[in-house]
Amino acid sequence: MALVAPLYSAEQIQVPAQLPDVLKAFTKEVIKRQPVDILRFSATYFADLSKAAKSAAEVEAPTKQQLRQVFWTINAPPDALVESRRLLETCRSVGINEGTLQKALTVGRFGEDGMMPAGELLIVLLAMSSTSHPETIASMFMVMGEEGRIATSAFLNLILALGVLDKSFSPKVHQQLSEGLKAFLFVEWDDVEQTHALDGILENFESAKSALKGDPARLTVYDGNSTIKTSMFQDNPRAWQDMLHTIKKDLDEDTGHTFKIIWPECSLRNIEAGLAARKGTTSPGTSSNARSNLQLPD
Repeated sequence: MALVAPLYSAEQIQVPAQLPDVLKAFTKEVIKRQPVDILRFSATYFADLSKAAKSAAEVEAPTKQQLRQVFWTINAPPDALVESRRLLETCRSVGINEGTLQKALTVGRFGEDGMMPAGELLIVLLAMSSTSHPETIASMFMVMGEEGRIATSAFLNLILALGVLDKSFSPKVHQQLSEGLKAFLFVEWDDVEQTHALDGILENFESAKSALKGDPARLTVYDGNSTIKTSMFQDNPRAWQDMLHTIKKDLDEDTGHTFKIIWPECSLRNIEAGLAARKGTTSPGTSSNARSNLQLPD
């Protein structure tokens, strides 16, 4: 007959690595606060702890004001190397949560130790808070510029950093920008626009349509609840998003309502048709009942 092992032998007990620290912190709080009902206190304490852990894991786009505050607190040019830990702590101090920072570190392939160019982390965070390439690039000057200007060399390095996030910012685009801006020591948004190097990225409405590979039936439909539903296309998802945001902006201005884009599934032809119908024009290839396809909110 086999012997039954003791229920609580050392071999059976596996203490989670974080348990001692959790219990230590909890015990300190109990001793400090001296609760009358320790069970009720315990329930509240661990519920709050759970909420904090969940919040830290969430990814929430930072505001441009937060990023501006980080940049001025660091007090270094966008392409200057700064200590990673200092930069991350500054981000946390202005309210950028841990989940967002971890996402940015992963996307930008940064480490939490050593040094990193301050502007490169900020450009990743800026892209997270922008709805389109034009907004990302124009916002560089607001977040990291002095009186709306950035040193040309620093700006070109930021464009290289954007190339890690999106292949639209190709070496060819970078070379065209370098040529177009070589006479400038500092640049502002107007200087960049005048190079026309970014035209193919900034004016992406038509290129986004071509990314649909001639299948307009798959595009966009409006569900009547102030929501534009759309598909994400793997070949050029960012251009597709930019196009939808352009349409959204037109709709907002035309109707006085604020529309929300959610992903996925829908048909762009219908939403374009509805927009054209409101403007009294006809969108190529659209049906006469376009207005009914775009059900605007009351």
